[in-house]
Amino acid sequence: MFRDGVRLKLTAKEVGLLACFMRNPNRILSKETLFTQVWGEDFYGADNAVMVHMRRLREKIESNPTQPTYIKTVKGLGMAISRDIIKAHGGTVTVTSERGTGTTIRIELPA
Repeated sequence: MFRDGVRLKLTAKEVGLLACFMRNPNRILSKETLFTQVWGEDFYGADNAVMVHMRRLREKIESNPTQPTYIKTVKGLGMAISRDIIKAHGGTVTVTSERGTGTTIRIELPA
């Protein structure tokens, strides 16, 4: 992922969260769904783990993490990322897949 032309260093969990959102654009994902898909375990009230990683991800990709533009929280339902929001703010999303290598999601965000 790039921001202002600079490659961001994301942890494995941050990449997993971002990939989960990009596989489900414009869909609201609950903390339970995110935990199950990214951690690969059943959710047993581990919402703090999800929220800590989401905060760190927002700190890296958002201009103002306390008022996020790219990953929105829908109170009581979950979080969502919108390709339309990214594009509306001058960002781009590119997804490429290579057999045997995997899928690469490249999101570029302006300042």
